[in-house]
Amino acid sequence: MNERPSFLKNEEIVEAVSGDSLSVLNQLVQRQLELQETVSYLEQQLKVAEESLKRVSMEEIPNLLKSKGLSRIKLSNGKVVEIKDDANVTIKDREAFFKWLAERKEDDIIKTMFAVDRVPSDLLKQIFEFFDKNDVPYSADRNVHPQTLKKFFKTLCGLDVEGEEREVGYITGKYVPVSSLPDWCSVFLLSKTKIK
Repeated sequence: MNERPSFLKNEEIVEAVSGDSLSVLNQLVQRQLELQETVSYLEQQLKVAEESLKRVSMEEIPNLLKSKGLSRIKLSNGKVVEIKDDANVTIKDREAFFKWLAERKEDDIIKTMFAVDRVPSDLLKQIFEFFDKNDVPYSADRNVHPQTLKKFFKTLCGLDVEGEEREVGYITGKYVPVSSLPDWCSVFLLSKTKIK
């Protein structure tokens, strides 16, 4: 039963185990501080690398290809570089957005979540009747999942189709230009690079 714990099996610690336990603790504390410093440094390096990757994949490559009138190209090494339009969507007024969706008969993308406090298990089968009959206080949150929201606006604005088809869609009313969207939402257009 005197087997050494796994965290003490580190080669640096093994020799100290036979000595004073304060010496072991001191070494472990020093090791933790070194590891914390290493993790902090690596997190900072990761942040810098992610920003560089974002700049290259979302600005530099798309700008270069678009300036040449390209959205897809196959390189001599066999890699295919493709630029896709994308969007980040922010809804400033959820109720106005929900009303607008209802007017367009597209409110089926809205999710409704309920939180109920301490409902006895025998009533769970009849939860909706329980709300009505027993006047149970509850809260409901309605929202659209971020990926569903993004897909909805990409389709609405024709961002999932290419140039001329999108322009024709704007003229015929099939698509809504981002500039014509209601002011309770903002759609930030961006381009993403995909390398296969």
